[in-house]
Amino acid sequence: MLIQRQSGLCAIPLLLLLASMPADAKQMYKYTDEQGIVHYSDKKPITEQKVETRPMRMPASDVLSMRNTGTLAKPAYAIRNHLAGPVEVLLTLTESIYVRSEPELPASIILAAGEERTVLKIFSSKIGEAGSFKWKYSSVPGDPDAKLDSIAMNRIPFPQGEAYWVSQPFYGTQTHLDAQTKYAIDITMPEGTLVLATRAGVVMQMDDDFFEGGKQQQKYLSKANIIRLLHDDGTMSVYAHLKLDSTKVRLGQRVAAGDPLAESGNTGFSSGPHLHFVIQKNVGGKLVSLPYSFTLPNGEQLVPDKQLRISH
Repeated sequence: MLIQRQSGLCAIPLLLLLASMPADAKQMYKYTDEQGIVHYSDKKPITEQKVETRPMRMPASDVLSMRNTGTLAKPAYAIRNHLAGPVEVLLTLTESIYVRSEPELPASIILAAGEERTVLKIFSSKIGEAGSFKWKYSSVPGDPDAKLDSIAMNRIPFPQGEAYWVSQPFYGTQTHLDAQTKYAIDITMPEGTLVLATRAGVVMQMDDDFFEGGKQQQKYLSKANIIRLLHDDGTMSVYAHLKLDSTKVRLGQRVAAGDPLAESGNTGFSSGPHLHFVIQKNVGGKLVSLPYSFTLPNGEQLVPDKQLRISH
């Protein structure tokens, strides 16, 4: 007999706290008060005004889903990737008493977009003895074997004729303090500014249900609307803090450089309206940010490694 003491747990990296696939529904309420101010809430408001409702997608756990396709005596665990791009799944057996696993753990599995696959089987290793085990899984978006296109060009992520400040450039010392965000930038722009794709790619991940934002990291970190694009070379660009319900694309859609993606906003862990932009790659089971430059209309390259005003 096998005793599973803990089911697989999904430890999602920072930007993967934001997923786009449906889960247990929660309602969002919207109404306009007597002064014409629009309000959003996840709690039903007490008001005489007309209230609009719609189901909200729930984040985090929806990047992957897991189910036992075997039996209690011989469990076999299948994991489905709900993103429109590859995901590396990292498997760890944290406790093992009289059991063996196939494959031997730790192990790493690459799941293609939408793929479900049996990734782990557990067997008794000693006849007549009850076995027990604990296991967990984590995920990192992207294929670690992807080959970087070092000459790929990136256009500026807002329309021509507009100009905005890079308030936090490369090597940011305020909130960009790890490998995932070392080369991230923040561009200060009003809510509702059109956000454009810097390069061609596929909409790999998106969320547009969040309406809250603020400076409390613990409260708001996982409440930013994002779009993650998968580029042809396997790198991924992320556009974060987007405005509620402003996305112009759908999951799995292919877009060209300059196509509208959404509108900028102030959702999630944010001190004011801005666009958070970063290019990332999966390196050895970890997300790392990559340096890049923007190609201006005249062909010049602009490296956002200092506070500056971008215009084109």
